[in-house]
Amino acid sequence: MFTDSQTGRTGVSQLLANPLGANSITQFFDTTATAPAGPQTACQPSQGGGELSGPDHQTLGGGVYPKVLPAGVGPTGTYKHAFYYCSQAIVAAFCSRSDNGGTSFVTGAPPYTTADGCGGLHGHVRVGPEGNVYLPNKSCGATQALAVTTNAAQSWTLKPVTGTTVSDGSDPSVAADRAGTVYFASVSSAGKPQVSVSGDKGNTWKMPINIGDSAGIAKSVYPEVIAGDAGRATVAFVGSTTPGDRNLAPYGKSTDGSTYTGGTFDMYTSTTVDGGASWHTQDITPTDPVQRGQICTNGTTCSAGRNLLDFNDITVDKTGHAVIAYSDGCTAACVTSTKVADNKQTSAGVIGRQITGPLLFVPPAASGRFHPLTPARILDTRTTASPVTAGADRQVAVTGVGGVPTTGVSAVVLNATVPAPALAGYLQVYPLGAKPAVATSNVNWRPGRNQANAVTVAVGTGGKIGLMVAVGKADVALDVVGWYGDATDSAGDYYHPSIPARILDTRTSGGGGPVTGSQERTLVVAGRGGVPAAGVSSVVMTLTAVNATAPAYVEVYPTGARPSRPKSNTDVVPGQVVAALVTSPLGSNGSVQLVVNKGSADLVADVLGYYSSAGSRYVPLAPRRVLDTRSSSPVSSSSDRNVPIARLNGVPASATGVIVNTTGVNASQPLNLEVYPTGSKPSPRTSVLNQQDPMSVADLVMMPLGGGAISLSASNGQTDVVLDVMGYLTP
Repeated sequence: MFTDSQTGRTGVSQLLANPLGANSITQFFDTTATAPAGPQTACQPSQGGGELSGPDHQTLGGGVYPKVLPAGVGPTGTYKHAFYYCSQAIVAAFCSRSDNGGTSFVTGAPPYTTADGCGGLHGHVRVGPEGNVYLPNKSCGATQALAVTTNAAQSWTLKPVTGTTVSDGSDPSVAADRAGTVYFASVSSAGKPQVSVSGDKGNTWKMPINIGDSAGIAKSVYPEVIAGDAGRATVAFVGSTTPGDRNLAPYGKSTDGSTYTGGTFDMYTSTTVDGGASWHTQDITPTDPVQRGQICTNGTTCSAGRNLLDFNDITVDKTGHAVIAYSDGCTAACVTSTKVADNKQTSAGVIGRQITGPLLFVPPAASGRFHPLTPARILDTRTTASPVTAGADRQVAVTGVGGVPTTGVSAVVLNATVPAPALAGYLQVYPLGAKPAVATSNVNWRPGRNQANAVTVAVGTGGKIGLMVAVGKADVALDVVGWYGDATDSAGDYYHPSIPARILDTRTSGGGGPVTGSQERTLVVAGRGGVPAAGVSSVVMTLTAVNATAPAYVEVYPTGARPSRPKSNTDVVPGQVVAALVTSPLGSNGSVQLVVNKGSADLVADVLGYYSSAGSRYVPLAPRRVLDTRSSSPVSSSSDRNVPIARLNGVPASATGVIVNTTGVNASQPLNLEVYPTGSKPSPRTSVLNQQDPMSVADLVMMPLGGGAISLSASNGQTDVVLDVMGYLTP
């Protein structure tokens, strides 16, 4: 099946191999742009394909005609795009073209012949943005190759893909992005998934990049690639971390053949947003294998393991989400059982749709401009006796409440508090409808203690967000402190991320001493720590409380505008060091007020940036985990850790900063964690997290990037660090 995304016309082809040599059965229908799913026209009959269907591997594609057309080539009716049908007959291949929207086809020249040293089997036909037509082949002499026509299938040129070896059994796949860059996804002779990239329509190729190494892939099959806007492409493939000959029945089995000790094949995707310079590979079916054991690609000579065949495909929907169609050979008991007897080698049809991650079409530019608000409580589950319970996520409306408009909002800034939970755990906040497959966290807590953290989260379906607690149940209070606009917003302020700078430490000489109960302490921000003396609307800083004499909370607000109802920015406990990200408008004289409601506490303020009429805009993302040192090695005081951010996980190379939730866990001793732009370590030292013991502690960080990366530094000892990206800053 193929749908032309520009015209809405879909063609469906069914192989008719009995009698062998008959044409395929093909029908077409149109879906108009007046509704996402229709209205749909009735199916229109078609000649089929213009060529004999051959045994298998027929494929449909379509798109614009080349700008320069040979005589007699071009649309003959109202439908202005070309359709192509290609098939094969073991040692030969056919391609034909339709000039009337698929009703009938004109026989074209063969894309290659046996004289070219090519096998007959090929992958899916694709049309580039300039009208070039591409047909990939897994075996043409010593390499894989791409057949290319620039004249609507009147003639073809075979172009070897430099650096590839003949595939170990899987057909390659090809796609061209909107800038014309060609991506050739294939499997090497050793079974490794790889992508080759050409910037000149297949004339020359960069050396193939192995996209499976980061996931430990030893064997792969059935690669499929789709491309979108310039520099963006996604590859789907079936892969296993088990080495060996996957064609043979013993693959992945125990010595006695009764259980699988390996040989688990999952569906993987790998995405680039920088034209193939880097790829992010992930397992998208980690708990539901596609196959256990043998996958045989030796055709009719296979005695078993051929249940999946090779009919996978990938496409992209109108919003830029990748959509994958594949055969699932592991269903029912096989999903959780490693017994060979439970593996029926099924061939169920499955559709997988991308939910989160970088899109193949660049989303419309959001304004990303910030609108500060007087803090307003929009949720307190204590007032309704309805705590958030594990396994029952809570939906919370964040637009149309607390001063946030009903429309024009891309993200909200919240202060989330979990008061005195009974069990240790964490809170996950996410855009409704885009819950990450890998759990992220925003607030981490210990039993019996109030814990707060700032949260910046994209607005999800229906103007809502989702809340999830990991274990048990917990009350949650949400105070909204601001929002970011979308593409329709023309007001608000831009953000200036800066190298962290300390502007207050009440423990030092001249710091003014501890802040005492309910007394306001003025902190002048403008003109200090890289903040301009004028033209600044709000400040972002890490506020750390230490030496508290009583359980209390710290409140921050603009001078001259104390809220009528107190709102906690961070909660403090005697004997603990607690840090939190604070975003606050500036009041008179460019200052804010600090209040500790009980007892006293020393306060430390490190400026991270500010908002004004010019700067960077914020682009929200669905939360995604970019670092978890528990699976590698902790961050140690003996060596700072550099963490690449740009070009990965949906953050483009143009990003100037990142918003990341930072969690410290398993600290070897009391320590503080510093985060800074790589190459710009602050002096004196600043901190974003303070850990007293191995329990988890989290804080939100808004940080410039240095060379596309941030760095982590532990003051002493070592600690594991988890980073969850919430969004990025861009000019």
